[in-house]
Amino acid sequence: MKQDKTLHKIVQKLKRDELIRYASNLGLKLDEELDMSKLRKAYVEFILSHPKELLLMLPMADMHIIKKAKDIKVGESVVAVDDRLKPIMVMYGLADMDVPQEDFFNVTIAEDLQPLLVKHIDWAWGNEYNRLRMSVELIAEGLANVLGIVTQDEIRKHLKELLQTDSDEKAAKLLDVVRHYSLLLDSMEYVEDLENWQDKDIRFVSRYGWEDRRKMEQFIIEHSKNIDSTPEFSVEELTRSSGSVLPVVPNLKMDEFMHFLTCRIGLDQTSAYFVCFNLWYYKIHYGEESLDDKQMELYFLKNVLTEEEQELTDRVVEEWMQHLAEFANNMPLWHLRGFTAADYSAEAFVSKLSTEEPLGTMLRKLKKEVNLIKDILNAKEQIFDQTKQSKEDNPWAVQKIGRNDPCPCGSGLKFKKCHGKGV
Repeated sequence: MKQDKTLHKIVQKLKRDELIRYASNLGLKLDEELDMSKLRKAYVEFILSHPKELLLMLPMADMHIIKKAKDIKVGESVVAVDDRLKPIMVMYGLADMDVPQEDFFNVTIAEDLQPLLVKHIDWAWGNEYNRLRMSVELIAEGLANVLGIVTQDEIRKHLKELLQTDSDEKAAKLLDVVRHYSLLLDSMEYVEDLENWQDKDIRFVSRYGWEDRRKMEQFIIEHSKNIDSTPEFSVEELTRSSGSVLPVVPNLKMDEFMHFLTCRIGLDQTSAYFVCFNLWYYKIHYGEESLDDKQMELYFLKNVLTEEEQELTDRVVEEWMQHLAEFANNMPLWHLRGFTAADYSAEAFVSKLSTEEPLGTMLRKLKKEVNLIKDILNAKEQIFDQTKQSKEDNPWAVQKIGRNDPCPCGSGLKFKKCHGKGV
């Protein structure tokens, strides 16, 4: 039975407070006294009647999903969407997420909404205001990914560079316009000062990790008491740091580390970039929350160094782990306000796993586990291949026989259960 993926069905997953807040962000004022069925109906009707307006608010990552949806049938999914960056369309009940496939999700746009968005997507991409809006989003998201908490002053400073102007007024005006018409910036959490906060003090927070905004703010305050400035980043660096799928945060050792991953380990360019992203993600999501880099180390050992076929000595593994240390020490850290451990030696990377047992020994154990899993999978494939019958060995394979018809060999079984197996 086909699953219902209409907008009305998907919107039912939204809670009451979410529905009211999202409607307000879209420009629809709902009567909070209405029951849920009427709230949903008003929300759905508004969205279906305003597809072009919606396309002027969706962030770039969501726009990419809609562009991909041009080439598929209504109701089919768009694949390869990074699971760490939840699409705004899913958040707002405009699309659904399927069961994750490894590190990715499949996104299905509501069946009745998809044709409306696809119809206008090329217009939206070419819209001058929209392209400028998305540029502002890239800067804000890039800053959030390298600084953690971002003040509006920091965003405006980089907007002046984008606009090639010295006018604070023009930069402020652009940010105000985008703040009111961007679902991305609406959905980034606003962190208010604990006392006497004003609108100008609102800060944007990255959507990566740190779901508790107070916890994040407190963490940064506690660990960056002596840091009252931020490093300089170019608009180009911030654009790459935002990344609609794969942010590449500025790192002075990036080229050296990529060379190590591709030339010494043997990864292709794309896989090497994913490794860099995942190391950054582990460092931010786990390391800065628990002040422990163990998860990052374990990922590096298990998913990178096990790719090397030769037997590695403890000394070689430790030398290679030094590549990780140099890369990690040059990551911009949230609690250092975008500075790195190379700038603050007390924050330098220290191996946690090496205190448990020699890294070479640990790596050999991991490689043994990985090879064992590979052997099991290969054995299953061989057994499956051996059970397949060739058409030469099966005289009925070339005949037109229904799968549920009795097998002509006279066994009494259905064809699919007998000589129809593997045909």
